[in-house]
Amino acid sequence: MKPTSGPSVIRQLLPYLTLAAVLHGLLLAALNGAWLAQQPDAPAALQISLTEVPAAVAPAAEAPAPAANKATLAAKSNASTGSARRAAIRAPAQAVIADAEIAAAPALPLAASQLIPALSAVATAAHTDGDGNRAGSSGSSGTGSANSGEAQGVSAADDAPRLTTTQIIAPPSVTMQMRIVRETPGQNPMYGVGEVRWQHDSQHYRLELNAGLDLLLTSVTLYQSVSEGQITQAALQPRILSEKRRGRSETATHFDRSGATVTFSSSNKTLALQSGAQDRASVLLQLAALGKADPGWFQAGRRFRIQVAEDRDAMDFEFEVVEETTLKTSAGNYRCWHLRRPPLAGKYNSALDIWLAPELHWLPVQIRNTESNGAVTTQTLRSTEWSPH
Repeated sequence: MKPTSGPSVIRQLLPYLTLAAVLHGLLLAALNGAWLAQQPDAPAALQISLTEVPAAVAPAAEAPAPAANKATLAAKSNASTGSARRAAIRAPAQAVIADAEIAAAPALPLAASQLIPALSAVATAAHTDGDGNRAGSSGSSGTGSANSGEAQGVSAADDAPRLTTTQIIAPPSVTMQMRIVRETPGQNPMYGVGEVRWQHDSQHYRLELNAGLDLLLTSVTLYQSVSEGQITQAALQPRILSEKRRGRSETATHFDRSGATVTFSSSNKTLALQSGAQDRASVLLQLAALGKADPGWFQAGRRFRIQVAEDRDAMDFEFEVVEETTLKTSAGNYRCWHLRRPPLAGKYNSALDIWLAPELHWLPVQIRNTESNGAVTTQTLRSTEWSPH
């Protein structure tokens, strides 16, 4: 029998290779289609902000643009949309620790599109309702006139004292791998992966948060936020928060310390910047830095509020120190201080719980968001990788 030649083998295998490539393309197309068609669900703390981004959004910039240049920036945004969508989105790194429980987790169903808007359980304490609109708003981007109290930086949480600090100590640079689980009443749990990258040189910091899907053939990042700013003796001072969502334009939130204002690329609001203000990513590290500098500050029953800016708005988050407890994670068991941000009428409808571990430099080892419809999204530490100094 004449041996089969190399070209002949290739010709025989070509239909199968083509079929495999088509199936892989359909897999990614189905995932992207589910994201684009997804109707906003209720928010999750440290989750994707679910409100639609306007079509003409100015790209992220180093500083807020003057009012006279907004029309020009809006025109440039349309021209840059194509290149922005072609930009590579880095997938989150694989976790180092994979225990038996995580390894035995059921495969992620492709049809479970509800997971996609819940997968930024890393950086966004969004305050939307079950229909995807912000609590206390009409659902539009607004100009700041709809709520004069917010425009002046006044919050309904005035009964809790504003957090004022005299000293913080920034935790050392670290990369944290997280496991994300979303549980909705009457449905099977859904799973995702998250990553927190905290880097600083004692004067400037960069905090990057990623969340996405870990599929059989590929990894897909669905949400990424980057907070950059300065580290002072008293507080982190964010300069800019940029956020990317798969299939959407990038947004930016700008902090003007000299003018004491905060502005947004995706809305026309200009709000007063309060002392100690944070963005929805940096607020976690601000709390960690406070605990590292003054461990005795965290006492059960203590209440405080912090102004937190997100992609379109800024408002006060009111926190309460609940208790000291032990939390079991894949990375180990940790003594933690449990903080809670309960729902606040007219502001945010979800409850946010944070567990800070003193033995891990007060970094958050678990973050949980409980929505008004009973859905719970939990992000739990799987591993840490400390950066050399």
